[in-house]
Amino acid sequence: MRWIRLFGSLARGDWLGPEESDVDVAVEVDRREFREEMGLVDLATRVSLKHAVAINPKVFSTEEFARLRARELALAEDILTEGIVL
Repeated sequence: MRWIRLFGSLARGDWLGPEESDVDVAVEVDRREFREEMGLVDLATRVSLKHAVAINPKVFSTEEFARLRARELALAEDILTEGIVL
C-alpha cells in the first residue's frame, strides 16, 4: 500500500453526517490484487457497521492513478488537493 487518503466532504469539512453522506477513502497500491482489495472492502464494511457510517473505499493501482492524473480528471485532483493522508 502506497497511501490512503480521506477525501470528499469529510476532508473538506462540509460533511453533513452519516445520514446524509458517506466517507470517501482513496487507496493507492502498487498493483491491484483481488485478495487485498477484498480485504480493504471487508475492513471498510466492518468499520461502517461498527460506527454506523458508510465508508466508500476507492482502490487504484499506481498506474491507474497516474492515468487519472494524466487525463486531468477531477477525481484525481480532488484526492490530491483536498485529501488528508492517513
